[in-house]
Amino acid sequence: MPLTRLVAVEPAPGWQAWFRIGFGQRYILHFSDAGGGSIKTSLILNHEMHNSEQLLTLLQQKVKQVS
Repeated sequence: MPLTRLVAVEPAPGWQAWFRIGFGQRYILHFSDAGGGSIKTSLILNHEMHNSEQLLTLLQQKVKQVS
């Protein structure tokens, strides 16, 4: 999905950690599709990973550009 269609980045609700295995902070990325609908996907960022903060900042900047 192109970043130009990214419309929102939000932290996932805390309850999702109970149902999904993985380490790190969960985010939900919201994209618009060609038909005007919405597509959601999950992103897990372990903030110990190299450049994880820069990735999150880039995604948030892309959302501001689209808005």
